[in-house]
Amino acid sequence: MKKLLAVVLVLGSMAVFVGTVKAAATADLTITVTPVGNKSVALSQASLNLGNLNLAAVDQLSSSVTVTNDGNIVEAFGLRIKTADGTWSSGAAAGANTYNLRALFDDSAVPPLAGAFLANDDLLTQVAPVVATGVGGVYSGDQDASAVVALATRGLWFKMDMPTSSTVSGVRTFVVEVSAN
Repeated sequence: MKKLLAVVLVLGSMAVFVGTVKAAATADLTITVTPVGNKSVALSQASLNLGNLNLAAVDQLSSSVTVTNDGNIVEAFGLRIKTADGTWSSGAAAGANTYNLRALFDDSAVPPLAGAFLANDDLLTQVAPVVATGVGGVYSGDQDASAVVALATRGLWFKMDMPTSSTVSGVRTFVVEVSAN
């Protein structure tokens, strides 16, 4: 009898510690997925020569460069000056050894008017690109570069205001990066 009582006490105390198992009315399932897509951008040309421009010249327009989303997902195009000239720098306004370069995504067949390039279209030397924000927004003339479907193209135009003065002469070079974001 003492053994039976001891077994009952042990089993009873175990039941207190183990607790009871209850069924739930709902249960959660976490699902994970990794989207696969290719972001890629292509340019119709690798360089753009603006030719001979006088110091202090303003509103000098380039020809159009065609930008293509050659990836397979929707992209927003971003721009930045990736590599600056060793002497000249980009700025919000032209000045001594400082040029102002603005960019606009616009119909590639018809040049935009110089007044279509706004202050938010400035291209500056920076670490990360500034992404186009839609028609009337950053870098966007009559073409939206904020949601470009696969294989679609945009015309990219530049407006250059030359430095007011320069401590160097000769060809100046800087690199503009066009990115798929």
